[in-house]
Amino acid sequence: MKLLVSVADAAEAQAAIEGGADIIDAKDPANGALGRVSLPALRAIRATVPSGIPLSAALGEVRFPNDISALFGGIDVPLSFVKVGMLGLDAADCARSVADGVARASRLPGEPGLVVVAFADVQGVAGLSLTEIAELAIREGADGLLVDTARKASGSLFDYCATADLREIQANLPPEFTFALAGSLKPGDIPAASETNADVMGVRGAACESGRASPVSSAAVARLVETMREVKLSRRVPPPAARVASVPAP
Repeated sequence: MKLLVSVADAAEAQAAIEGGADIIDAKDPANGALGRVSLPALRAIRATVPSGIPLSAALGEVRFPNDISALFGGIDVPLSFVKVGMLGLDAADCARSVADGVARASRLPGEPGLVVVAFADVQGVAGLSLTEIAELAIREGADGLLVDTARKASGSLFDYCATADLREIQANLPPEFTFALAGSLKPGDIPAASETNADVMGVRGAACESGRASPVSSAAVARLVETMREVKLSRRVPPPAARVASVPAP
């Protein structure tokens, strides 16, 4: 599981890199769950992030079928992938929006993949289920699914999703399809996120000095990286019963 850190400017991108983030994500936390940064900020972040580190960008949410066309305008730097949220759409509108997003992403510099974002805290009362959005994203040619929360002050992702449910979604995805988790995740959520077999865990607030509105801290990012390393190592250790069973009888 890789660590994605959302940054609002070049200075935050540098801090995230110094802390050991695997993926840098350009996002304006003052403008919602998928707030798009300004073009000058995106260019400055692009200039800061080395080519060997993937760079993604949040573009915003699609609430109505025609919203998708406005989200892609003006991007003139190469990206690894772009994130677009689906909020309250029915199946037909969601399918059209994803297909349109895939086509538009392919025409951007770097031909970034499209990651479809499904919001766990609102999908139960509006629009499609997480599983339905995952199925649509695969069918329409997207490159990944991010399960996130729209309301950052209303709890973490695991207040809305059970680990087993997320693991079931992951188990039904194609091997090449990226599965990512976000949504006010904290260091204490890393074991649960790891148990879902997610490819990526995305954070903002947990990587900041004091909440998602404050600057990203390299020390906070480094602590997350270390915790993820420890959890990964712990998952490789066989349980005590298995170790005992492997010892030859005297």
